[in-house]
Amino acid sequence: MEMALWRCVFIILLKAVWQGPGDVLSQNVTVREGEEAILRCTVLEGAVRRAWLNRSSILFTGDEKWSPEERVSLLKGTKNQYALRINPAEPQDEGSYSCSQQPPGRVGAKIVIFHLSVHVPPHIYNMTGDITTDETSNVSLRCRATGNPEPQVTWKRIVPPGHEWRRSEVSLPSVMRKDAGTYECSARNGVTAPARRRMILTIRYPPVVTEVHGAGAALGETAVLRCEASAQPPPEFTWFRDEHRVVTRHGIRLQTTDSRSLLMFPNVTNDHYGNYTCIASNTLGTSAASNLLHHSSHRRGPGLDIHGRACSTHSFSFVAMLFVMMVAVMGLHAD
Repeated sequence: MEMALWRCVFIILLKAVWQGPGDVLSQNVTVREGEEAILRCTVLEGAVRRAWLNRSSILFTGDEKWSPEERVSLLKGTKNQYALRINPAEPQDEGSYSCSQQPPGRVGAKIVIFHLSVHVPPHIYNMTGDITTDETSNVSLRCRATGNPEPQVTWKRIVPPGHEWRRSEVSLPSVMRKDAGTYECSARNGVTAPARRRMILTIRYPPVVTEVHGAGAALGETAVLRCEASAQPPPEFTWFRDEHRVVTRHGIRLQTTDSRSLLMFPNVTNDHYGNYTCIASNTLGTSAASNLLHHSSHRRGPGLDIHGRACSTHSFSFVAMLFVMMVAVMGLHAD
């Protein structure tokens, strides 16, 4: 009780004794969070009273510590400096500090005011996560960051490279499949390297067959029919010949990835020639396209039809029939 009363009296006396014209100087000190902050106040020769104050709180009177904060101390080993040490510096330490000394023979105090700035690296603490949505939906991207100085927040599509927005919130109205990709939020304030976080925007849409390739091959050769489709989720591929689903047997192989299906014929036979339909489907829809496996000859020989089958017998029968009809007609005219 007596100690508390004594301190109150001391503060009143301190203000009363040091009030007067005096001298006031100002200095700026900047450190990063976690670093050591030292406020260096030059000792006045013959000064009878010294003190460190933080705003309205007394930290030290002379060498006596009044602050309960363990991180705050006087720098030792310096005869010509009355230096305040804060280690490590934290964001809440930012503010004004006063070094007050009463020169001998003067009523007013000489005061040096230190403005301590504690710079804090940028930190992203709230950001939109991965999004999966359908085409024509409205999407909002949000990114919040802290730091000192206040960070500048930027959004950018990085895969594939795209637009950049210098703001913390971005609205993407009526998104299309071209808007899908990886987006990055970055927060920078110059204290350290920017803070970065990424999210993936996935746009769902029904399949669209983007490319089909037929093939030509002679008997015994290798042939490949190719079907490529774009879709999200990735499509499932199914092959049909006429109304029958193609199965991987009878000399046929199937190789499929997320966006492409290959129908392979290692050893083409007459039974393989024909028209094949590729169907790509997912939960949102279906798309189909036809491929033709034909004989490799660009010019059909007299003995092959479009499927490569022998046709000389059919051609000869047709000519013979025409010849018989012509003879019959000529006989009727002769009569």
